Amino acid sequence: MLVNDEIPMFYDGWHQTDVIRTKSIARLKGLTSRQDPWFLGIVPTSPHVQNGVPPIPLEWHKNHVSNPTVPKPENFNPSSDQLQSNKPSYLKKFKMLSRDEVG
Repeated sequence: MLVNDEIPMFYDGWHQTDVIRTKSIARLKGLTSRQDPWFLGIVPTSPHVQNGVPPIPLEWHKNHVSNPTVPKPENFNPSSDQLQSNKPSYLKKFKMLSRDEVG
C-alpha cells in the first residue's frame, strides 16, 4: 500500500479490503475529532482478480452476510419511456432490464 509517495508497504496474509478498512477507520477517528473541514477519499484497486471465475473471498468473509438483499428504489429499472424523458444522453441508450437480467 502506497501512502503519500512513501515506500510501498506490503501486508503479507492480509486482504487488500481488510487493510483499507483498518487504515480508513483509523484515519476517520483522527479526522472526526478535528474542528476544521476535511475530506477522505478512498480509492481501492481491485481487491481480487481471478480471470474468468467469480472472486474468491477470504475464509472469514465467506458467510459474513447471509441472504443479502439490495433495495430497489422507485426509480430502479425505469421503462424506456421514462429514460427518454429526463435522463442524460448516455443513459438514454439503455433499455429496461428483463426479469431474468434483474434476477
